[in-house]
Amino acid sequence: MDRDWHTATVAELQREGVLLVEDGNHGEYRPRPHEIGTEGRPHIRAADLADGRIDFAAAQRINDEASARISKGQAQPLDVILSHKGTVGRVGIAPEGCEPFVCSPQTTLWRAVNRNQLDPRYLHAQLRSHLIQGQLRLVMNESDMAPYVSLTSQRGFRVCVPPIEEQQAIASVLGVFDDKIESNRRLMTAHERAAATLVERVVRFGMPPVGWSQRAFSEAVAVNPRVRLTKGRETPFVEMAAVAPFATRPTRLDRRPYASGCKFEPGDTLMARITGCIEHGKGTFVDFVDEPGAGSTEFIVFRPRPPLTSEIVFFLSRDERLRAHAITSMTGTSGRQRVDNRCFDTIALSIAPASPERDAMVAEIAVAMRTSHGVWTETRTLTAIRDALLPKLVSGQIRVPLSDDPEERAGAAAEALG
Repeated sequence: MDRDWHTATVAELQREGVLLVEDGNHGEYRPRPHEIGTEGRPHIRAADLADGRIDFAAAQRINDEASARISKGQAQPLDVILSHKGTVGRVGIAPEGCEPFVCSPQTTLWRAVNRNQLDPRYLHAQLRSHLIQGQLRLVMNESDMAPYVSLTSQRGFRVCVPPIEEQQAIASVLGVFDDKIESNRRLMTAHERAAATLVERVVRFGMPPVGWSQRAFSEAVAVNPRVRLTKGRETPFVEMAAVAPFATRPTRLDRRPYASGCKFEPGDTLMARITGCIEHGKGTFVDFVDEPGAGSTEFIVFRPRPPLTSEIVFFLSRDERLRAHAITSMTGTSGRQRVDNRCFDTIALSIAPASPERDAMVAEIAVAMRTSHGVWTETRTLTAIRDALLPKLVSGQIRVPLSDDPEERAGAAAEALG
């Protein structure tokens, strides 16, 4: 590390007026159930933090009564939010121009107060790096409760503080990757929404329009079809934890010897069947492997029968009507209920008649999902480069030129990875 770089504790930086770290309101000041809904100020939880960003669209909101009572965790643009309880270590930065929001008691607000000494985007990188994540892991299991990192522990963490010019250069390099990844995310969403709109014109749940046919979901879609997998053979494996709510593809794909679990083939769709996961929309479209694989026992596997296609079945699995119907069928002990597969015999699909128009829409759906897959593949590459660069940049192992061109800096940093 260069001699101009130094480390300081969070407490030291707070005393110097450089940094503010505080959590959301606890006890009597926290929002009450009747104050939480879909209107008002965003109330950010760990579930709303993903891949370095804050998902405001999915966030709960609190009413004016709760907002007026809350005194801590009142966040603003460029604040960095860290989850410290239950799910520890998720990080997101509030974008410039975002609406005011509040932190839940399970999250901590980190604010660069003096931006002449601490760049907020560099702080965001620090919190995502092994330098802070490692300190979180050291203390997160010190109590008998769920994983938890107290505010006192966080204030003892050490932060690496290079000169502000280098902080800004590091932030700009990572920003090039973050911006492209976010742009790709929006592009994938646009293609998938276009495909979903077309699906509704080809097949839908409920009574058929004139000229459409009707059949039970389980007649049009094979539920948990047979797949041959040899015990002990290494195969792709999808954990439930690797599937984000309403994501199209998993965040992580493992390989392991097959022992048990659901079995799938390319083109299948997986839908969660257990309490919590199905309500949160967990599932995935299997277009990320070219061989059979396995996954959590808590997935249901769907496979199309003609005239449906793989892409259409995936979007049907996301339909609120199918998920609501499946949820009402759940059986088992409270808190660990599972979907009864027989429920798919009692929900009807309406299918448009064969026609050149239907064939054209089905082809468009397939093209949209292939395009989405291509963007996803590029995003995985960008994410891998960014994640490899991040610890080397914030520790000073890779130094970037202090040029005015962020793209140039990003290219130089990527080349330095070798």
